[in-house]
Amino acid sequence: MGINWEIADKDQIIQNARNLISVGMFDIPLNRQIGVSREYLDKRKEEAELLLLSEIDRNIDIYEPRAKLKGLSLEEDGLGDYKINVEIIGRD
Repeated sequence: MGINWEIADKDQIIQNARNLISVGMFDIPLNRQIGVSREYLDKRKEEAELLLLSEIDRNIDIYEPRAKLKGLSLEEDGLGDYKINVEIIGRD
């Protein structure tokens, strides 16, 4: 996933939120608090959803205040892996 520097406001907000969600906490050298904690790994689905919801909401509130987390769900693929579905909307 690359960064597109030529995008409009709405797409920029979505791109910023996507980047925040895809970065792990402690991965950015000069700001270790940006990103999602990996504590949700190896947790039950319900517990993982709550942890992810909290972490993603925290990151978006702090680092991309133009966006708001509307919903989050984990979708099982039948092989024991999960796909994270995140819905983000713009703030009024």
